[in-house]
Amino acid sequence: IDEHKLSTSSFRRHSLGETLESSIEGFHFNNAADRSLIRLTFDESEPYFGSDVLLRYVIFNLLKNALYYKHRTDFQIDIKLVIGDEFNSIFVEDTGPGIDSENIENIFSDFYTSGKKGGFGLGLPFCRKVMKAFKGTIVCKSEVNKGTQFELRFPKYESERVFSLKSSVVKDKSLLYLG
Repeated sequence: IDEHKLSTSSFRRHSLGETLESSIEGFHFNNAADRSLIRLTFDESEPYFGSDVLLRYVIFNLLKNALYYKHRTDFQIDIKLVIGDEFNSIFVEDTGPGIDSENIENIFSDFYTSGKKGGFGLGLPFCRKVMKAFKGTIVCKSEVNKGTQFELRFPKYESERVFSLKSSVVKDKSLLYLG
């Protein structure tokens, strides 16, 4: 998937909080114990402009990657929605093995995998492309033996970035009038 070929025709206003909740509830957990490893916290929600389906797939990918290490002692996934002045962020943090500095620069490259069996190296590049299509970013911070944190950063709904995205979406629309 190329962010320039990613269809924005379905982009509209959604709630970050509602999309997060539906992502966690819609995720296919292997068992109920896996669900108990996730803590979602937010005090308030804000709108974002994009596709709730695409954002759910981003969250699904981050959960799947983190849950690979669920057998570690005291494993936990914390998901926080933080409302900021310039942007809003979703933080997905786990207590897995972490990613060493040599590999962290490559994790968003297509077909790059490290430390896991059965992966194709397409999940994190997909996440980056979706966030770029939303005019946002995804950043990873990690420390070996401490865990990994991903930050999904969204422009404010009223921002110039979202206004330009909305304008481009409207330009790409077609209208068929039958009279």
